[in-house]
Amino acid sequence: MKSVTERLLIITDLLLGAAYSDKKLRGEEEQTVRKLLSRMIAGRALPKEVEARIESFPVETFSLEKAAVDFVKDPPIQKRKLLELVAHIHEADGEIDIEEDAYLRSLGAALGMKESEYKDLVLEYEEVEEHLRASLLELVGPPPVPEKI
Repeated sequence: MKSVTERLLIITDLLLGAAYSDKKLRGEEEQTVRKLLSRMIAGRALPKEVEARIESFPVETFSLEKAAVDFVKDPPIQKRKLLELVAHIHEADGEIDIEEDAYLRSLGAALGMKESEYKDLVLEYEEVEEHLRASLLELVGPPPVPEKI
């Protein structure tokens, strides 16, 4: 069985993986990672190993599947809570994009969960299409109004 610090390091990796899933770490996301981890240990200061991991997260070599292995045998409620933490990281910067959604789905799959167990945490494709449509309108403006003849 892993120690509390070892398990906390794995959770740190999964949360940082979530923060980096859109290829950029924002200050809000890092602050949220720190806050969530601190709550897990009753508000105490983060262990030096966790601080070091946050400062030098190996994003290029991080493997979501390898990190998730430690949680596969956990009860479904524990897996769900882990996904909720990841969703909270994604929401920290005020936007959820396709890469972040894919990370959450990949984590759910790596944990052996059914999509129905976390469907409320992921984007619906209609939402993605609407988001893309809104982005396009911001770029090009509304469609022209036909002239009356």
